[in-house]
Amino acid sequence: MADGFWDSAEGRAMLWYRRWLRVRRLRLDGEPEQKGRRGGGHRTACAQRDLIEQLSAFGHGPLTGPVALDVSFHTGRAQPPAPHRLAKHLLDVLGAVRTGAGPPGRRHVLYRDDRQVKLLHVVLWVQGPEGSGPSAPHTAITARPLRDVVADLTLARATAEGDYRAHDEDFPLTMPPLPDLDPEPTFDPRYAATPHQAEQWRKLNATLAAFDHGQLQQALLSRTDALLTRMLSGEPAWIGGARPPKRPYADHPDLHLVYAELNRVIADSREMLLSQSVTLPLPELPRSGGQGRNFTTEVHQAVENITAHRPVFTPLRVPLKVTLLVIPPEQGKDLDNLALAVLPTVHRVLQPPAITSYEVIELVRTPGDPPEGHLRLALGNGFRPRSTWERVTDYLEQQMERR
Repeated sequence: MADGFWDSAEGRAMLWYRRWLRVRRLRLDGEPEQKGRRGGGHRTACAQRDLIEQLSAFGHGPLTGPVALDVSFHTGRAQPPAPHRLAKHLLDVLGAVRTGAGPPGRRHVLYRDDRQVKLLHVVLWVQGPEGSGPSAPHTAITARPLRDVVADLTLARATAEGDYRAHDEDFPLTMPPLPDLDPEPTFDPRYAATPHQAEQWRKLNATLAAFDHGQLQQALLSRTDALLTRMLSGEPAWIGGARPPKRPYADHPDLHLVYAELNRVIADSREMLLSQSVTLPLPELPRSGGQGRNFTTEVHQAVENITAHRPVFTPLRVPLKVTLLVIPPEQGKDLDNLALAVLPTVHRVLQPPAITSYEVIELVRTPGDPPEGHLRLALGNGFRPRSTWERVTDYLEQQMERR
């Protein structure tokens, strides 16, 4: 049977390779720019022309459906613009073509409208001064049809077969163990030979305790990343713009109770994703321009509550990856605007060594969601600044290469 073949290892590999061919990988050389710089219109037109040439070389037209977008900014500036400001400008560049920037008939670069972007991940790398080669300042862009990301998430869950412990530590659904820390100080100053040595031992104990604290924070943040990946791979139809899975015989009268129970389980797991066991609540999204100031104040208070209820993250000793899960208001919401409103406040309150990356995941609205939508915050491991879905696709690629 055809269905049997596509469910086999060979069939899954063939489908994955087709998805791999649809990936758009683009690069813009030079320092990443933010909106409003002098001469920006000319640079935008040049950037769009370059991107269209890259897409045309592989026969890629604009994406017409929902999109998953990963952006990596590489800069040589000592004080670069914030990544969310760079992303705000880039998302405009990837949309409608400026007059004269593209060939006749080409009206859009990568997509028709940035509201097609349902999954957005942005990372900023600060490196050496501008030079040449792969490490020179540039912007790397990876775009995929959302349906392909959903298929990869589903494949990762099928690969796990429910036993995450059977996989290596790089498997994105594996929950890393918590470190076994000794609360007792390593060196006892009472047994120091001199007062000077005792003071050195106290400082060394403080350094080791801070290191252990950072190791614990990193493990907890990595577990949040893994848990979020598990939940999205378990029901990727939660993602905004994703097609609901096919439920064979869902209308069969004898199976009505079975599917009713299945829908209840799915609804309960969605509520868990939005619960404080996985994500943290932020205030309702502003639906008018006058609510912006109050929204920033309420976000500040909500992030302060994180430190109050989770003292293990005070002070933060490791870099952060910030994830925003959003159920948009009835009138919709641009994902890049959410980062502009939330990220500066998160950094100001939590004061991490760095926010190395952020991602915004739009979830589908349901009839029970309030008109203003939902906004949730998850804190992840900033030492590995990859998106939730990129961790899955990278792992699957490694597995396919081993075949």
